Amino acid sequence: MTAAPSAAKVISEEYGSAIVGVYDDIYGELDEASAEITALREWVLRAGGRGAVVELGVGTARVLGPLARSLAGEPGLRFVGIDGSAALLAQAAERYPDVPFDLHESDFSGAGLDAIVPSGSAALVFCVCASFSMLPDPAAQVAALRNIAAMLAPDGVAVIETHSPAFVLEVIGSAPTSMFIPYARHETGLACFSSVEDGIWRMRQTWMDGDRTTSVLERSVLTAPSDLQALAADAGLSVTGLTGGLAGGEFVSPSSPLYAVTLRRDAAAGTS
Repeated sequence: MTAAPSAAKVISEEYGSAIVGVYDDIYGELDEASAEITALREWVLRAGGRGAVVELGVGTARVLGPLARSLAGEPGLRFVGIDGSAALLAQAAERYPDVPFDLHESDFSGAGLDAIVPSGSAALVFCVCASFSMLPDPAAQVAALRNIAAMLAPDGVAVIETHSPAFVLEVIGSAPTSMFIPYARHETGLACFSSVEDGIWRMRQTWMDGDRTTSVLERSVLTAPSDLQALAADAGLSVTGLTGGLAGGEFVSPSSPLYAVTLRRDAAAGTS
C-alpha cells in the first residue's frame, strides 16, 4: 500500500501548482555574477570543489542553474535539486536544458534522501528564499536539518536563508495588512495580504499582469536565528556564521528582511 504523502509534500505540491505559471515572473533569475551566486560558488570551492552541490526547495532552479553554470569548469561536482513540486521541477528542466543537474521530486524533510545524495558526499547543501520556513512545523525542520547533516562531507557547509521574524513582526506587523510591490514592466505587480498568528506568517500573494491575476498562499513558520541554532544543534549541526541574507552583509534586527546562516557538522564546526 502506498503511504500517504507527508504534510510538507502536500504543501509543496499545492504551492508549486498554484505558482508555477508566474514563479519566474515574481522571482526572476539570478545572474552568474550576482553576489548570491558568487557567495555559494566560493563555499563550494572552499570545500574542495568536489562532491555534490545540493539545493533543497530548488523550485525552477533559479539559483542552482546559474550556480552550476558558474562552476562548469569544475569536473568533480554533481548538481542535485530536490523539491516536492513536480510542476516546478518540470519548469526547471525546461529552463536549463544545458545544465547537467539531477532533479528529484521529494520531501526534503522526509526519509530516503541518502538514495539521492549518499551520506557524507556533499560539498554544499543550501536551502534559500525561505523554503525552510515553508516546512510545516519545527519537527519537520529538525528532520530536514538531520538530512543536511547526513549529506555533508566532513569539510562541507550548509547555508539556510529565511525570513527574519523580527522584520515580519516589527516592520510589517502581525495584524492583517496589505501592500503592493510594483514591477518594472507596465501593468505588472504583486499585491500581498499579510497576517501572523501563533508564529505562522500567512502571505496571500496575487500577481497582476495586465488583466491576468494569479493568487498563491504562502505559509511560513517564523524561525528566529536563535531558534534555528537550537534546531540545528538537535540535528548535529553548528551555526558558524550569520549574515543579512545569501548575498552577505550584516544582519541587523529588525531591519533585515532575511537572514542566512552557515552550518557545519559538529565534528567540523571549528573549520573556517
